[in-house]
Amino acid sequence: MNFIIFMTFLAFIAFLISDVLKFIKNKPNFTIPDIEKQTTQDEQAEEEQNIFFAKRAEQKRQERKDILKIYEKRKQKIDYKIKKGREYEYQIFMFFKDRGYKVYPKGYFEGTKDEGIDLLAYKDKETLLVQCKNWKNPPKQNDIKIFAFNCDEYIKKNSHIFKDKIIRKIFITSCQKQDYGVKCFLNDYNSKEAIKIEYISIQNLNK
Repeated sequence: MNFIIFMTFLAFIAFLISDVLKFIKNKPNFTIPDIEKQTTQDEQAEEEQNIFFAKRAEQKRQERKDILKIYEKRKQKIDYKIKKGREYEYQIFMFFKDRGYKVYPKGYFEGTKDEGIDLLAYKDKETLLVQCKNWKNPPKQNDIKIFAFNCDEYIKKNSHIFKDKIIRKIFITSCQKQDYGVKCFLNDYNSKEAIKIEYISIQNLNK
């Protein structure tokens, strides 16, 4: 019995030795140069990755700068248009004030809530609803239609104020030319409506 156990133990040892020898024979033979080569490749890959992410970050920074430049240019353009419009409104404000009207600069005080009326001018029983357009090109038919609609809505909304008043709708532009479509619309509109639209060109003195 002891002999069988001993032989089994020897067989087991021989099996372990055989497996160890196989592992030693088949294991990768890494040399120092191979390890150094792999390290260098890893470092190069990491460096390339860092360069890639750095370029992407720089690209995004540049994109943000470009967007900010476009925004700033648009803002300047809008600010210039607002300034230009306000200057012209003030010119027309003084135009009526010098002619004895009390003028309320509705557009200036109410901004986008001005209901499409830039100035309200009063004298005796007369009330003027004024729209000012400091434009290089002549206003189009649609601009006059919008003004007509805004005036009608404003008059309807404030009918108690305008009772027994003489109301005038006045569209003023700095452009000396008149669009043909506007001319046709005004002829048709003024032939049908009790309160006509007066289309006036007054040159911008702040050019």
